[in-house]
Amino acid sequence: MMNWISYIFGILLVILTGVLIWWEYRLKYHFEDGRTLAHKKWRKRVLWITLALFILNQINSFFRDRQSKAERVQLTAQIRTLNENQTNLMSNFAEERKSLTTQITNLTIQINTINSNQLTLLQQHHRLLDELTTNSSISLDLRQRILDSSKEFEIIDSQVGDLNAWANNVKNKISAMRIEAKLNQERADLAMLSKYKTNIIYYQYAVTALTDKLRNVATLKSDSVVSDYKGIPSSISLDIGQANIAEIKLQTNSNWDFKLFFKSKEGDGRRHLVIQSEKVSLEISADVSANAINTYIHLPTGETITKEHTPIENYKKAIDESVEGLIGVVLEQSDRVEK
Repeated sequence: MMNWISYIFGILLVILTGVLIWWEYRLKYHFEDGRTLAHKKWRKRVLWITLALFILNQINSFFRDRQSKAERVQLTAQIRTLNENQTNLMSNFAEERKSLTTQITNLTIQINTINSNQLTLLQQHHRLLDELTTNSSISLDLRQRILDSSKEFEIIDSQVGDLNAWANNVKNKISAMRIEAKLNQERADLAMLSKYKTNIIYYQYAVTALTDKLRNVATLKSDSVVSDYKGIPSSISLDIGQANIAEIKLQTNSNWDFKLFFKSKEGDGRRHLVIQSEKVSLEISADVSANAINTYIHLPTGETITKEHTPIENYKKAIDESVEGLIGVVLEQSDRVEK
């Protein structure tokens, strides 16, 4: 408001001054008379008005300057207050930041301690787990239950801050998976071994049948049977390939020499018993799951006489017939050689 009043007074002062100069010019040069009382009175009025406007303008300027000064003082006080508040805020922020940094440091130390303790416990846990699950004196079922229960305590957390701890957790998890795979393999091996033990009775009968029929041949040829057979093993390593069982032969006639062995295990873990002479062999396979006895006579010509799916309860008949077929082929070859 003060600024507008000052501008108005200034404009009026300029206008009146201009009018005064113009009027004096007119009196002097146009009317050529500027000394009358009327003219002098008019000039005094204009002069007093001009002077009054000047004084009013100065007064207005004084109040305006005082108002501006008061506003500057107020603004300065506000700025000072803001600066003080900012300083206090910065100070408080620095203290809070220092306190927060201290808390974070303490928390980091605690987390590192927890991670270290967790890693130690996991290592101890897996060492104990490995010792228990690989101890063959403990039953397979109990070892499996130990492994299953340990899974409840597995801690594999990708958010763990310590990368080494996380990596060790992964290694321990892989170790547990390997242990479980080993237990599964042991379980599969036990199943295969169980099949082998179930089939022992059929293989024992095959050896007995071969021995009895060789005795008949020995009687015909005035010879005797020689055998190093000591029985079918009650257990056999599943990792080995061919496993020799015995050699049964006539003492003086080399044409009658039979070697008995188990072939490498099949895909389902079964072992085939092979009775092999020089040029012919008999292969016997007992498949209890299929309730069948299978026999294969491999001839010198490359042909195979196959008899499969004989019911398991008729195993004696199937084995006797296959052994007789083997003896018949060998007898035919022996007679051919002797002639």
